[in-house]
Amino acid sequence: MDISQLNNLLFFLSMPVTLLFALNFIFSFLLLPYIRKPIIILIFISDALAQYFMLSYGVLIDRGMVQNVLDTTPMESFSLLSPQLIYHFWCSACYRPWLFFGSKSSPSCFPGTPRVFIF
Repeated sequence: MDISQLNNLLFFLSMPVTLLFALNFIFSFLLLPYIRKPIIILIFISDALAQYFMLSYGVLIDRGMVQNVLDTTPMESFSLLSPQLIYHFWCSACYRPWLFFGSKSSPSCFPGTPRVFIF
C-alpha cells in the first residue's frame, strides 16, 4: 500500500480504530447476562473439537479446513467418532466449563477494595 498520498494514509491510520470498534462491538455481547454463558460454552466446545483434531491428526485448521467441515456428510462425521474423541471432549468441553461455571468466586481478592460484581 502506497501511503504517500493523503487518502491512503488516512485509510491506513483508520484501520486499527475500525478494528478496535468492531472487536469491541463483538465482545460486548459477552457482557449481556443471558448470552454470556452460552457463548462461552460454545467457545469451549469448538475449542475442544478443534484441539482434538489438531493434536490427533496433525493438521492446522485454516479456511480450507473449515470449508471441508461444512461440506462433510453425516456418514463421514460418524466415522470420525472414537472413544478418544469422547474422552477428550468430556475433559475439555464438559468438565472444564462445569468447573468454571460451578465454582463460586469472590468479587475481590484484596480486602478493602470496592466490590464490583460483573455477573
